[in-house]
Amino acid sequence: MASKIILVTSTVLDAARCMRDLRATALAVQGHDGSLRGIVSEQDLIKRCFLKGLSAATTTVEAVMTRSVEFVTESDARSDIGAVQKRLAEMGVKHMPMVADEPDDNGVLRVVGCLDILSVSALVRDRAVQNMGVVGRLGQQLVSSLGAMLGIQAAKADAAAGSAGQGVSSAGAAMAGQAAGTGSLLMPHDAEVRAVAAAMAAAGTTAVVMHDPTDSAIVTGIVTARDIVTKILAADTGAHADAAAAAAAAAAAAEEAAFMRAMTFDPIMAVERTASLTAVLDEMQRRKFR
Repeated sequence: MASKIILVTSTVLDAARCMRDLRATALAVQGHDGSLRGIVSEQDLIKRCFLKGLSAATTTVEAVMTRSVEFVTESDARSDIGAVQKRLAEMGVKHMPMVADEPDDNGVLRVVGCLDILSVSALVRDRAVQNMGVVGRLGQQLVSSLGAMLGIQAAKADAAAGSAGQGVSSAGAAMAGQAAGTGSLLMPHDAEVRAVAAAMAAAGTTAVVMHDPTDSAIVTGIVTARDIVTKILAADTGAHADAAAAAAAAAAAAEEAAFMRAMTFDPIMAVERTASLTAVLDEMQRRKFR
């Protein structure tokens, strides 16, 4: 938990690699005195760095982070996780910085970690999820209290899907839509990575379902915010910061194409709507999915 912290002067590249190595979706940001300065998430890295064409190697965390004054104390996080869950749901956030219970000798509430309420391992440990029934009833029993945190915001995705589709079309990916009425974006797997990221950001979702370019009924994989952060941003070598970057840009484009092919054709996990939610979470943890 305590390692999900990064300095405000670190680069986006540092943050992306830290998220990749820790399998984290957000990091608490601290100043050099240990004080809380904000929080940086996968979405921050994608929207404020990747989509703007900035260099991950030279852009600082301070430039892309969300300046946050909301936090949870270490004792609250450990003693009443249910209350913390409710608080995050009411705020519509998925992560929150965690600070020490008492100030240090200099009066600073030091950052001790970043609480990720959606950790699959945490959900699996909480066997109360067995009472939530089956996947098909997720929208009825889970969204009411945790929907904002889980990112299951079908209405938001529905409203944004049209504008996202227009933006993606202009970027060369003509088919952006909704998958099986779930609010998920559906795009051809030959779409550009940046177009996929733009559609994801516009729709307020963290994943896009990919299909065969010739048949939208054939699902070939899924692209997530984690894929973009760990396989593109975390691999940034800083070449885009160099003046002589023409060749590097071409190489980067080729790498993006290779990344998309490798990513979208990897085997994906599919479940029946009547599957036990607990069984699904156990399998997600086994496969190290989030």
